[in-house]
Amino acid sequence: DTDLRGALGEVDTWMRQVEQKLSIWRSKVQESLEEKLSSLDHDAWREEFRKLSMDHHASKDDFRKLTNDHHASKEEFRKLAVRFDSLSLEANSHSRLHDLVAKVDASTR
Repeated sequence: DTDLRGALGEVDTWMRQVEQKLSIWRSKVQESLEEKLSSLDHDAWREEFRKLSMDHHASKDDFRKLTNDHHASKEEFRKLAVRFDSLSLEANSHSRLHDLVAKVDASTR
């Protein structure tokens, strides 16, 4: 239970780091585009913009995959928590059954 919570915390931290890197990347893209716009070489600018757009879409796809992985991890954690609760209930029922058997056994002596 603690290991899973720790793992989910690590995933959350990692996703925040990815978001920060995307933000930095967007700033660099903006700077690069502004530099290209200031130059008169429109063909080079168009090619750079095309490359940056492709990189941006690849980054968005990677981020989407990370988000899906994160949601899958959270769902898996939820399932494990439900299973743990179920096992706890079973253990409590089993313990109560033993107590009841002991009482019946003691009363028949």
